Amino acid sequence: MFHCMLRISLCSPEPMLEAAFRALQADADFRHKVTFSAEAQSLSATDRAGEDIFFIDSTHLSVLPDLKKTAKPAARIVLIDTAGQEAALQESLVSLLDDIWPLPANPDVVALRVKGLLRDALLRKEHALLQHCLETTIDTTPDLIWFKDIRGEHLKVNQAFCRFVGKSKEDVIGRGHYYIWDIEPDEYAQSEYVCLETEEEVIARGVTCTFDESVKTKLGMRQFKTRKSPIFDEHDVIIGTVGIAYDMTDITKSSAEVEIILQNLPFAAMILDEENRIANANQKFLDFFRFENVKEILGSYRSKVRAIAIKDHHLKQVGDHLEIRSWKKGEEIILESYEKEIVDMFQNRIGKLVIYRDVTSERNSKQMLERSANTDELTGLYNRRYFYSQLPETVAVGSALLFVDLDDFKKVNDTFGHRAGDDALRLTARLLKKHFNEALTSRIGGDEFVLYLAKVHSVEQVVNRACRLQKAMKSLFTKNTPWQGLSASIGVVVTDTDDVGRDELVRRGDTAMYEAKRRGKNRVCQYQHKMEAPHDEPPSPLCAAPCAPCHQREVCRAKKQTAQMRK
Repeated sequence: MFHCMLRISLCSPEPMLEAAFRALQADADFRHKVTFSAEAQSLSATDRAGEDIFFIDSTHLSVLPDLKKTAKPAARIVLIDTAGQEAALQESLVSLLDDIWPLPANPDVVALRVKGLLRDALLRKEHALLQHCLETTIDTTPDLIWFKDIRGEHLKVNQAFCRFVGKSKEDVIGRGHYYIWDIEPDEYAQSEYVCLETEEEVIARGVTCTFDESVKTKLGMRQFKTRKSPIFDEHDVIIGTVGIAYDMTDITKSSAEVEIILQNLPFAAMILDEENRIANANQKFLDFFRFENVKEILGSYRSKVRAIAIKDHHLKQVGDHLEIRSWKKGEEIILESYEKEIVDMFQNRIGKLVIYRDVTSERNSKQMLERSANTDELTGLYNRRYFYSQLPETVAVGSALLFVDLDDFKKVNDTFGHRAGDDALRLTARLLKKHFNEALTSRIGGDEFVLYLAKVHSVEQVVNRACRLQKAMKSLFTKNTPWQGLSASIGVVVTDTDDVGRDELVRRGDTAMYEAKRRGKNRVCQYQHKMEAPHDEPPSPLCAAPCAPCHQREVCRAKKQTAQMRK
């Protein structure tokens, strides 16, 4: 209980009564102050207005009317009857009194009655304080609050209730539903109002219930979310109900606005609550994830819906919830998901908006741009810029590079035109990819190609594959008139140290390729350091022989280098 003070004025010379009051023990929360004054008229108007209980005797009956006027409304006036004058009291005076005490001769009985008086005063104070606390609480609440008895009459309402019905508390108390809400029974019966029926349901079930109710108010039609509970007496008998109504009208309007926005978004979207359960989703979301309607997924955890989508709808999750792929009519569709937390006015997370944007066209355009920037338009091979960007700055031991140059390519262009030359380049690109599909292959110049192999099993193997490529190119060129004079000179370099840079690797391949041309073209040459020396003497007849002798010689060299690498 709150701290409070009980003020008592004892306007009587009775010694037993004074002794009983002086013997009272003060309580920590409920204290009392007794003023002893033989004459009530001696109390000032201020003292009278502050007192809670007055004890007077028959000598003060003449000032009783004035005392009643100046005392506060809740003050109690008790007459101490020492002469047995109760029966002779005028009715007008009796109506001004709150109690009459015949004073017993036993002081213990007097003390007992004084203690009982204090207990009664304490209960009255507690009741008044609780009433005040209840009034303050319900009037502070913006929701509508009301208490009804079992007949449906309103016993107490708050200010919010009065504002909605357009009536004062005094006008509402003791009145029923039809009067308060200004509605006739026939109108209520013909409408969709359910207020009275929900009251009956609460009383019948005997538990708290929640309802959605539409009510016609002075502020227009309103939509309420109401909670109604039965009130029980000390014998567990229902004696009434209490209701609390939260005005959902503006929120319902806001929800409708959100629904309109959600449904008109140009991409799939869903709203999650604070527990990551699906609260809403638009039609584009349902269409993409192939759900019939939103009721299928409302209240479901996001993870469950994702699992269903991946399992049943042939979706593929790529990355950390960022990308989803599906196939429609044989074409891949790519969605990227973006998430934004929804917070309330206090920055508390109350949900999340998840948007799925179709980036299929964007991805395809990006891939086309990247392909265009990285590849040679004519052959489809990587271009020089991309080749160098992918080549390590320093290549590892056992890396290989083939430098391929078409022999007498200019004659084809000059004799048969550039179209024949372009066809020869495209054919060469197909052969390179066929024989070295694992290689990083690039057209780095007019009729020059390079192939990089990050790791080879042996030098001999690379040379053998290069020779097979060279033979295949010559064989194919020979079968077609415009290209009969074409062949290929191929330089092969395999690193045996770990200090060779990418530019040096390409330079060595170029050197080996020119050595093949110097020896008569149409052959494979493996890079040797002695190739760096100036060539003053013409090549020997054996080295100038096309294809086979060159092949045998390079294979022998390859075997020696492979043996050295394995040591």
